[in-house]
Amino acid sequence: KGAAHALSSKGRPDALHWWISRARTGSPPIHDLNKFRAEFWAWWSTLQPKWRVLPLQPSTLHTIHEVAGDWTTLDKPGLNGFLSILAVLKWWGSGLVETGEQTDLWDAVVNDVHWVIDQIIDSCSS
Repeated sequence: KGAAHALSSKGRPDALHWWISRARTGSPPIHDLNKFRAEFWAWWSTLQPKWRVLPLQPSTLHTIHEVAGDWTTLDKPGLNGFLSILAVLKWWGSGLVETGEQTDLWDAVVNDVHWVIDQIIDSCSS
């Protein structure tokens, strides 16, 4: 518990505040999927280690997969840690299914998050 196991709340999507304030139960209402996506992307970008700078839009993510430092800023296993990122991705994906929107951008972000998880695991093993 505590800040050592939590991600920064600065810039965290409003939907995540909603979920955490309700003891992580239910799914938050997301009225504007594009705004939600932008909020998540801005937050995800600020959570990255200083050496990993992401593009303003996630459309070029596949070119950003290189490691130049440690993953301390994202290695947060607590309730307000990486679980929060997975919850937000779930809500975004569910919103895409409900609206029938394209999932290409979501797929790219999920792949990036997956890659980061792999890097964190590898860094803990070495």
